Amino acid sequence: MRTPPALRLLTSAAICALAIGEASAQPPEQTPPPPPTEPADEEKGDEIFVTGSRIPRKDLTSASPVATYDREEITEFGTTVLEDFVNTLPQIKPDFGKTSNNPGDGSSSIDLRGLGAGRTLVLLNGRRVAPSGTGSAIDVNVIPGAMIERVEIVSGGASAVYGSDAVTGAVNFITRKDFTGVEASAQADVYGAGDGQVYNASIVGGLNFAEGRGHAAVFADFLKRQPVFQGDREFTERVFLELGGALVPSGSGITPAGRTLTGGPSLIFNPDGTVRPFSVPADLYNFAPANYLQTPLTRWSAGAFAEFEASETIDLYAELMYARPSARRELAPPPAPGFTAPLVINGPFFPASTRAILRTRYDPDNDGFGTVRFSKRFDDTGSRIFTTQREYWRGVLGFQARVAPTWTIDAFYSYARNDNSEALDNAVSLSRVLQGLNINPVTGACTNPSNGCVAVNVFGDGNISPAAQDFIRVTGLANLYSTVQHNAAAVATGELFSWSEGTVQTSIGVEFRRNAASAEADPALATGDALGFNSFAGAEGEISVYEAFSELLVPLLEDEFLAERLELEAGGRYSHYSTAGGVFTWKAGGQWVPFEGLRLTGMWQRAVRAPNVQELFEVAVRDTADVDLSDIDFCAARNDPVGSGLAAVCIAQGMSPAAIGVYDLTPGDVSTFDFISGGNPDLAVERAGSITAGFDYTFDLPVDLTIGADYFSISIEDAISLPDSPLTLCAVVADPGAPVCQAIVRAPSGELVSGRGGPINVGVARATGIDMTLDFDADLPSSFGLGDARFALRSAAAAYFDIGEAQTANSPFIDCAGFYAVGCGAGFAASLPKYQVTSAFSLERGAFTGSLRWRWMSGAENLDPVLRQLAGIPPSPDTAIFSIPGKHYVDLSAVYELFDGVRLRAGVDNVFKTKPPLLGDQQVQANTDPSRYDVFGRRFFIGVNVRLWD
Repeated sequence: MRTPPALRLLTSAAICALAIGEASAQPPEQTPPPPPTEPADEEKGDEIFVTGSRIPRKDLTSASPVATYDREEITEFGTTVLEDFVNTLPQIKPDFGKTSNNPGDGSSSIDLRGLGAGRTLVLLNGRRVAPSGTGSAIDVNVIPGAMIERVEIVSGGASAVYGSDAVTGAVNFITRKDFTGVEASAQADVYGAGDGQVYNASIVGGLNFAEGRGHAAVFADFLKRQPVFQGDREFTERVFLELGGALVPSGSGITPAGRTLTGGPSLIFNPDGTVRPFSVPADLYNFAPANYLQTPLTRWSAGAFAEFEASETIDLYAELMYARPSARRELAPPPAPGFTAPLVINGPFFPASTRAILRTRYDPDNDGFGTVRFSKRFDDTGSRIFTTQREYWRGVLGFQARVAPTWTIDAFYSYARNDNSEALDNAVSLSRVLQGLNINPVTGACTNPSNGCVAVNVFGDGNISPAAQDFIRVTGLANLYSTVQHNAAAVATGELFSWSEGTVQTSIGVEFRRNAASAEADPALATGDALGFNSFAGAEGEISVYEAFSELLVPLLEDEFLAERLELEAGGRYSHYSTAGGVFTWKAGGQWVPFEGLRLTGMWQRAVRAPNVQELFEVAVRDTADVDLSDIDFCAARNDPVGSGLAAVCIAQGMSPAAIGVYDLTPGDVSTFDFISGGNPDLAVERAGSITAGFDYTFDLPVDLTIGADYFSISIEDAISLPDSPLTLCAVVADPGAPVCQAIVRAPSGELVSGRGGPINVGVARATGIDMTLDFDADLPSSFGLGDARFALRSAAAAYFDIGEAQTANSPFIDCAGFYAVGCGAGFAASLPKYQVTSAFSLERGAFTGSLRWRWMSGAENLDPVLRQLAGIPPSPDTAIFSIPGKHYVDLSAVYELFDGVRLRAGVDNVFKTKPPLLGDQQVQANTDPSRYDVFGRRFFIGVNVRLWD
């Protein structure tokens, strides 16, 4: 494949920068001088950039709430993948990660505030990271953990600064800019049960060159994570169901034995071909043991970062990064939830007793042939295996130029490519199953011998012969995904003018982005022939955006009574999307320091998220649906379309006025219609408003003590969502001209002919709450008897007032804060505790540092009874779990500097083996929410860091 010109340019730039470093490097000194990236006599050298603004500040303050975590905090408890750290933070709702087997896609993503990972912008050194697929979410497995210096999290919309996707905020990973020397690191993890090992090794090298005018760093990292199966833990080794007010062992009704679905009470087949009544729960299939609890991962990554002062006014920089994460998921053998199976009643599959029953039920003309609606679990062919391999390339080339004493221009171009191949194995071909069922009753051979057909006996567990297994098994399926992102921006920052209260600063810039993404589905998936894997037809499209933006920082008062500093911050961005048109985003706020130590902040912002390639361009798939619509079809007479004011909607969908009050449905009847799902090219942008307000106070004490609190409110309008039921949503909208209602087509009789599903702009989503922080640092008194020792505490807490969504502005708002339920919506997990706290205590004495981390999340209530009440449905008599208790986790770690340059670290997570709560019918997977709660027990780690030279 031809290398893209942009990638060739970036590769050449990085190689040149490193080559200059190799040619100019001096022998290492014990204490090399820092690279003078700015002239020493310029005041600007003391300024830094804060995530959430492009205007540099003299201290780490911003009107937007920014939480900063340094490298020691990230690594002190043995973090080897960044998801393990960010998921401990109260601001983050755990999303796809190492426990995401089903659902999951092999990636690890970040969901700030629980409103969906696609609404959280992920940055690396303040610049975008390309999505991992055709959606908006980022796979943080491609972020180089070995090179991360700190992570900054800004809450509230940040679209005015960074553009689309920063609806709930941004997470900015910042690399180690000034690292010199060589550092090698290795770590091994294992769970207390002796499984789930993780091995990680990395090396980082950095040097100054050209007499200190340049700096270059390279890194390489390897990680291997072993799997854990659900069958390896007591509370996940089988499926549980809420039945009759009790939690009982359960499973799937799609069994390896096979069962009938029509023609009277369901029958299940014994291995000898005889039948008996299907029994619940005795005959349910326990699919849990075959599923991963921890998915395996192998990851290679490497990269280079370089900076060079080309002249007194121009600095060049380049970044080049490669990551290759390979993940695997494994699910129970493929199910066939329902297909019409031919019955050769007089064939060799059935004994005489079974033939008599089948003739009575399925052979009215007594010709020895019939059909039956049938379900089957093909356990003979083995578990379904998904192997996902990503290749991620990212390069950045840019410069900073000082064009005036107080003005700087920063311009860059970045190119990123993400190629993702997903191999699917051990599917079953439905067409071959049907071919193998059509046999000659005398010879037992296939009626159609093409493709090497072998008779397939699906009636009874273990009756599919090895030859038949090979005939129906489908391997080597592959879905191919590709994402290419071009991003170029130029921003000028500087001082507009000075006045009595200070200097007015601004940033003015332009930006261009183009995201091209494609998803090529295996033909077997597009046709629906591969049982066990979802139908998928692929997607392909391109989105371009041109933007202009500006920020303003205005000091209003300084060194006045009750106004040591008062400043206004404002910004705006105009974006024109090739798919969604023009949109304007803005921010306005400020900070007030009435006296030293106290700082008050506030920010009001408008943010957007443009629809992504998957939402816009996913190829439509047509399926035949067989559904009981008696309770939800508003045009049926039993649901009174006239009294509910929906008769006009029914008529607009094709129903004859004469059929109003005549067309009806009986509970239990199955309606058959075409259902088309795919992308929606008419989607508009999501629009979000966010308000943040808070304070922080640093006490004037002999110790360092700072407390802070920030209120946040994020509200999204025109949210892009997939409605649970277009029929139900249309009844709520009640507008004949609404797209969701126009997507339904009826026959003149009133019967449903077809329906179209897909993403639409009707939803409302909201999250509000308060973040609280406490930072304490002090030298311990000598009376403690610990000598020269220092104690530190950092605590972060979040209280969520609400997190939820409504399908339309007129629909009930489903508040999930403090609840658990599958019905919370596509952007939410099963469990969203109302209160969360993470506190880290550390004691440093000489070469030893010991740390304790306490994590707590409050209990939650079952949302299902609330949803039933809203829908007017009686409470379920089967509900067994109405609430779950809060959970405490305690982690310990220790670091010891064995001698200069060698540090040993070790620790244990979940010291007290806190078990996860069982969620019954409201589970995400593995009977609980494994991304939220620890499902593994104790985790032990040990590692070493070695500085080879400094």
